Formats: sequence, structure tokens, C-alpha cells
Amino acid sequence: FYPKRTSKGKSMSLLQNLMELIPLLIWFILCGIGGFWLVCALFHLKPHEELMVGVAVGLSASTFLVNILGRFFPLPNACWLSAGLIFISGMLLMGAEHKHDLKQLIIFPYQPVMWIAFLGVTLLFWGMASGLSIMDEFQTLPLISQLAAGDLPLHFPLDPKVIYNYHYFPYLFSAQLMRLGNLFPWTALDIQQALFASLS
Repeated sequence: FYPKRTSKGKSMSLLQNLMELIPLLIWFILCGIGGFWLVCALFHLKPHEELMVGVAVGLSASTFLVNILGRFFPLPNACWLSAGLIFISGMLLMGAEHKHDLKQLIIFPYQPVMWIAFLGVTLLFWGMASGLSIMDEFQTLPLISQLAAGDLPLHFPLDPKVIYNYHYFPYLFSAQLMRLGNLFPWTALDIQQALFASLS
């Protein structure tokens, strides 16, 4: 016997799921804004390109930092520390460049059409990739789970004494999504593949 699920129960469950995504959203914002400030301070791009490139730089830099910090801290702490470092270093560099006009820190030039296209392409790739990680069951999904558990540097699953020299950048990114958003490894992998494809 199972109690009937009411519409109130369904809405509470949906609300709880959305609340679990808030840390992931905050992490994205910290990495994105920090990356944007770094790009503005270090590169000379067209204004409408800076925000998109900044988001990509922020997320990539975060993954590189997590690969280092994850050897000394638990993975969630390493994720937050890397996002904080990117945000603070971007703010300091941008602040030093525009110290006489700090309003530049809160100006984010963007083109709505470009971002709508980016979100549309991301959703398209996500829809295409969803459920297609069947071929990754025995190789990729265990790697993501190991990385999400904090196994840095990555060890070979069948012999923990062996360091697994595998190109795990995208899987470490998926592990961050998994831990911060409380996602399943296959969902994190689908999102990572869609995001990387659309940014490319």
C-alpha cells in the first residue's frame, strides 16, 4: 500500500529539487562574473564577446583550480574555493584597471539574441544527449562518481595503487555539477556535454 501523492506533495517535491540547484546556480554566477572580469582585464575583445568568453574562461579556470585544490580539500570545498578565487582575482584585476570608475564592475554588455541562441542550442544538445550515456556506463560514469567522491588524482578502479593518467577534464567538470547540484552522474554528464558543445 502506497499513499496517494497529492498535487501539494508534487509541488513540494519540485520545490525541493529546485532548491537543491541554488548552490549550483550561485557557483555558475561566481565563476561567470569572475571569468568575465578576468577577460575584460586581460584581453581586448569586442564588448558583446566578453561575457560569453568570460563564462567559458571562468568555468574552465574553476575546473583547473579544482584539480589542484581537490588534492588538499574535500571536493565541494574545492569547488567553492576555486569559484571564490576566480571571483576575487577578477574583481581585483578589473578594479585595478578601472579604479577611477568602479561602475565598470557592474556593467555587463550582452546581446539578448546571442544568449537566447546559446540557451536554445544548449537545450537542443541536452535533449539529444539525454539517455545516450548508455555506452559510458562502464567507463565514464564510474570515473565521474570517483571524482565526485574526491578521488584526485584519479586512481584506476581495478587497482587503486595505479594513478589513472586519463584526460578527465570534462568528467571533473561533471563531478562538480554532480556535487554542487546533487545530480546523478548521467545527468551531470548530459549537461556537461550539452554545455561544452554549445560553447564550442
